[in-house]
Amino acid sequence: MDRIERYGNNGIDLDFQQIAVTAADVRGGRLVAHEANTADSNFKRFREECLHEGLDPHEAVEVEALSPGALRGRLGTAIERQVRDVHQWNVLARAEQHDRSMLPGVQEAFGAHLQQREPDQDDA
Repeated sequence: MDRIERYGNNGIDLDFQQIAVTAADVRGGRLVAHEANTADSNFKRFREECLHEGLDPHEAVEVEALSPGALRGRLGTAIERQVRDVHQWNVLARAEQHDRSMLPGVQEAFGAHLQQREPDQDDA
């Protein structure tokens, strides 16, 4: 977390939220758990967070414990909560989709241009 906070010193306002697997998910007991790797360099931090949440630090749950649909839904909801101007978001999403559809043609044209180009003094 310290490293990420250093990246935010350039005026970026970072707000971390637990979105994928939450403490409530783990408490619910419906996710497949495994023994935590106590030799991992992050175990001390993991242990502290688990104890703070009232969870057993010796059990771990991976994000893969959630179904892809559930994970997609949670992430989509979290992203939508951050969008202030839905119209502008949709305009930008359509523009990005259009740009992506054009990329293969641009790449093909650029590749053809490079193949046809005669070597100049810089290439010699």
